Amino acid sequence: MHNRYVLGVILLEVASLVAAHEVDEAHEAGIAGAEIPGSAASNNATRSDLYSISSYAAMSEQSSVVIAHIVLMFAAWFFVLPISVMFSIARSRLGIFTQSIFIPLNSLGVLLGIMYNDKTPDLYQNNVHHTIGWIATWVATVHAVLGLVFFYTGQHHSMSLIAAGRAAFFPLVRDSRQASGAPRPCSGRHGSAIALHRLSEDSQKSDFEDIDDDEQSAVRMPCRPNRLGLSFLNRFLGTRLSDDVLPRLMGILKALYDIVDQTILVLGFLALVTGGATYTGIFRGNHIFNGLAHFIKGGIFFWYGLLTLGRWMGCFAEYGWARNMRSLTSSAPSAEFVECFCIFLYGLSNMFLEHLAAWGGAWTAQDLEHVSISMMFFADGLCGLLVDSKKIRKWLDTTIVESARIHDNAPGLPRPSKVCNYSTNPMPALIILLLGLMMSSHHQSSVVSTTVHKQWGMLLVGFSVMRMPTYIVMCISPPDSVYASRPPSELVASFCLISGGIVFMASTKDIVHWMEEENLMGMFIFTVAMGLSAFIMAYEILVLSLKGWAARRELRK
Repeated sequence: MHNRYVLGVILLEVASLVAAHEVDEAHEAGIAGAEIPGSAASNNATRSDLYSISSYAAMSEQSSVVIAHIVLMFAAWFFVLPISVMFSIARSRLGIFTQSIFIPLNSLGVLLGIMYNDKTPDLYQNNVHHTIGWIATWVATVHAVLGLVFFYTGQHHSMSLIAAGRAAFFPLVRDSRQASGAPRPCSGRHGSAIALHRLSEDSQKSDFEDIDDDEQSAVRMPCRPNRLGLSFLNRFLGTRLSDDVLPRLMGILKALYDIVDQTILVLGFLALVTGGATYTGIFRGNHIFNGLAHFIKGGIFFWYGLLTLGRWMGCFAEYGWARNMRSLTSSAPSAEFVECFCIFLYGLSNMFLEHLAAWGGAWTAQDLEHVSISMMFFADGLCGLLVDSKKIRKWLDTTIVESARIHDNAPGLPRPSKVCNYSTNPMPALIILLLGLMMSSHHQSSVVSTTVHKQWGMLLVGFSVMRMPTYIVMCISPPDSVYASRPPSELVASFCLISGGIVFMASTKDIVHWMEEENLMGMFIFTVAMGLSAFIMAYEILVLSLKGWAARRELRK
């Protein structure tokens, strides 16, 4: 029964992809060539003409079909897929179960979208939602197929992630275990489900006792290959691939699967956002530049907030990004270094893009303001990179080191500060503080637009203000444990980033114009964004908690 269900899900996904190819060709050849009032001249239309063009949201024909498409896609990509990805990262067999829910939802949504496109005119020609949607669908299909392959073959990493993580923190323990002839952990796919270590049942036990218990559990965990994996797929692959090719192929597929695990949620976010823009008919003609600027920058702050909340919960602890004691053998840069690099790269590239909307025209004071902001990002990002560079710090400590060599008997000179092992680089928070202050006082074309810009500007200021207590606490009491510190100020900081990113995305000219047409005040967007941000934070905490629960579940089996 299980095999029949899985086979039916796969056939449904394949059928949706095949039907999409056929119907899209007919749609492009027929309906896309029909004359739509105003659509052919949308690129050269005036502002009033752009707002008068019909959209899918204003069309009553087949409205139930497109609403069903939106509901199914939102349920699949927002609710089901994040849980599936977390189960996959935790190496839980529940990942196959959640994928078997995601694939039918996504397939039905795709089929409804095809039906809707076939029965309605093309009101938004050359939109990118169709392209991104199909890319996301194909990537999700490949992700599901690879998950089934790994599930049935029982293939995964050759060493459990928890053993590798503990070995990085405590190499002497690992060496002593290996020298004594202790058995290695299970190398099967489900054997690595203990990527998250078990929490101590006794709060009085030390971190060393917890880690020792976890590593012993990893050793005791039996290898249990999937019963179906040894029957069909292993024989099929084994008879057609040589012993040298098969391990390399599986390694490539595993790397591809892990990459998709880390990026598919961002791809789904792009599909949902572009779908909303296509449905409402915004960002036509020259307005595309304003829409892209706000959606890209606001989306970056939105995901920055999700990442900040994830770090608070313990994500990337192996790199020390959870404000914990980093691995002794880790050479990864600090989270602040990565933030400064992104700021530096954004400022460097955006200096040449600020005048793109008025290419060939005269430079205005607003253009110069935006270029100055990009220059500020570039320079402050570079400053942050230099501040966080280990090589720069080593050069700056040259005088102290030389003095310690001359005065060998001087106590305390060779001993570095505990804060040296943890980055307290304030440059990312400073750049966001300045950006928030500037944009909150930036003059706009209307009162509503000025109000909305001030809202997300002050939210960014709130993030920077809440980041400062985090650094103060870390300087007073540097982390001395492998566990995440979880300072409460980071919860507020992540909320400010998530909500600020949403309001930032909603401050485009087209959305502000719609608010003015509907006689809505600026607080409308603010209140909606606050409720949505709180819900997203709660759901992220739930999803990441399910990841830990799934890892515990696999560990007990």
